[in-house]
Amino acid sequence: MALSHQATARRVKFNLFMQAASITEDHPDYAHSVRLHETLSRSPDYRKKLKSNRDRAVALFMAYHLNGPGLCADAYLRKLLEEYNNRLFHGFGAEQPTSFSVMRSFVEPDDHAFVFKLLDEYFYQCDLSDYLDFVTGSSNTLEKVQPDTFQELKLYELNCIGTFSQIVLPEFGEFVFCGGAIVREETELAILGVFGHKSTNYDPESLKDFDADTILPSKRELFRRTGVGEIDYAPEPLFGNADYYPVLALTRIDLNKMAIQVQHLMWEAKSAFRVVTDDPSIYYDSSGEPLADPRIPEIKRTP
Repeated sequence: MALSHQATARRVKFNLFMQAASITEDHPDYAHSVRLHETLSRSPDYRKKLKSNRDRAVALFMAYHLNGPGLCADAYLRKLLEEYNNRLFHGFGAEQPTSFSVMRSFVEPDDHAFVFKLLDEYFYQCDLSDYLDFVTGSSNTLEKVQPDTFQELKLYELNCIGTFSQIVLPEFGEFVFCGGAIVREETELAILGVFGHKSTNYDPESLKDFDADTILPSKRELFRRTGVGEIDYAPEPLFGNADYYPVLALTRIDLNKMAIQVQHLMWEAKSAFRVVTDDPSIYYDSSGEPLADPRIPEIKRTP
């Protein structure tokens, strides 16, 4: 199925935005961009427009940080949006976390300012116990989800009513479900699920088993600014409840084939995530070239 006009326009806008975000000091066009900016800055109109766009970017950043109903799903959408924009503002917009591979479906570049914003949101709440009784009932016949069940490029958020810790997911151990969010782009669904896991099962050592020297060169500056030794690996309480810590599940599903395309699991510490994913795109840059990673020297592009 061909992409809709809306989806095509969004992808073009996104690609142009990320190309601009990739022009850092080591980019071959960086010097030219600096000279062009210096030339344009002689114009009062250009300086006025630049200030207006900067003010808009900061205003949008703060608006998304402060608004929203404060439910489980929208709280994490705003938390992740804040991280993506923080990297933009510090000159690392092209060096987004692995979660961006799925979460970029939930955000879009603003038409004027150099900032990401969320797609239009629809908020829902339900009693998960009643919903599970409904979908597992013998009288209910489950049908294939049709793409047009969801409006295209609209953000649907589903949250539990009541205290999340009262509902334990069957067959999944000591996990609880908090909320989720869905976006459709043509026949593809991007999904974010927010869960909690018992803190007694938390293993802080599992977040430390990496060699700082193997971090991708393009991302090392982020660690130099933070400092690997400054990362707090204590479990993040789940919305203030210390009995649980947050686990995020991200995926993309092809509705035509009813197939999972990629999956991400993210265990949250106070200042880090442990991420497990089967998404190969994290090893490639925005142009499709493989990243220079000493751990995977044999990665090659396939025709």
